[in-house]
Amino acid sequence: MEGLDLNKIPEVMSPEVRDASRKFIESGKLILKETKLLLTREGKLFADGIASDLFIDAA
Repeated sequence: MEGLDLNKIPEVMSPEVRDASRKFIESGKLILKETKLLLTREGKLFADGIASDLFIDAA
């Protein structure tokens, strides 16, 4: 609900999470507001899959 603050994840993971989030931002499922990734209304329907992609791709 509060989004993912990129400043609070390990610095080494931040670029990978940003890269992995790009496709979701482009498809309208996430927005980047300052340093937070936030789900859009549509994105909330895909929250589990988005979270999985962000952190599996970044690992």
